Formats: sequence, structure tokens, C-alpha cells
Amino acid sequence: AVCEQVEDPKHAKGVVKRAVTHVVTPGVNMDSEAIPAHLPNYLGALFQDEEGSHFALADVTTGEFRATSFGSLEAAFSECRRLGVRELVFAGEMDDSLRERAEKSSVLLSCISPEEFQSNGIEGLDELPAEGPSNAAECLVSYLGRVHPKVLPTLARIEFYMPDSGMILEEE
Repeated sequence: AVCEQVEDPKHAKGVVKRAVTHVVTPGVNMDSEAIPAHLPNYLGALFQDEEGSHFALADVTTGEFRATSFGSLEAAFSECRRLGVRELVFAGEMDDSLRERAEKSSVLLSCISPEEFQSNGIEGLDELPAEGPSNAAECLVSYLGRVHPKVLPTLARIEFYMPDSGMILEEE
């Protein structure tokens, strides 16, 4: 957790008040020395419903913000591995299967309750093709609002993407 002064020292009587302003987690680490400049620092969010697994991701260092849907949970975790997602926020209760998949994907798993979802004025949310990706995006934004609210204004307009719509030129 990062604490900062929350009052002007000139007006403080005694010790200047401090408060936690944000929490540093792998997906919201903005330390340029901790992250290689050529690699993205993705925070992902996963929302599941009867239609499948829905995924949103953001890079808080660049503002990139995208969402998509998958037919299965395994496909969503495969995308996490492919993109190198560092932290994944799951909407709902975590079970052993989810923990195992996250561990195999080398991703930190955090949870948030769907009751905590807030859209926080996400640009383009109403243009996503389905409710599932919108819910994943709201999950991600709600988590960011809780752990690092200052980065919310830096997110770009959300875009829907098709995971199979590109060509991998070089795979590591």
C-alpha cells in the first residue's frame, strides 16, 4: 500500500494526516524499473455466465483497454498466458479449480463481488456486442477504483477484440 499526505502541512496541527492512496499489485504496478519497457503490464478481469467466459484487460501504464468473450474458462486462461497477464480479477467466489488454473498460468488471482461493480463512466461500454464483456470490464474498473482510483481517467475507450483475428508473427 502507498500512503501519502492528505492535508496541507501548513494547516496541520501536529502530525500531518496520511492515508492509503493506492495499493500496488502486479497488475497495477506503475514502477518503470519493475516492468521492462517493451512489455505490457496487463491487469485482466474474468466474468462467467451461462454464455461463457468474458474477459477484459487493461494496461494501466499505456491506457490500453479491451474486452472479449470465450466459450470456455480454459480458453480465457490460455489468452491470459498468451498475453502475459500479471493479475486476474475474478467476479465472484474463487474455487480450487480456478486457483489451479491461475497458478498454472502464473497469474495472481484477486476476487471482487459482482455487487461492487461500477461502470465509472467507461467510454464505449454501451457499444460492446454483449453483456458478458461489459460485465468483465465493469469488474476490472471496479477493482481499479478500489485499489488505484487515480489510473481510471487514463484508460482509453474500451474496444471489443476477437482473439483469433490476428496473426502471431513470433511466439516466445
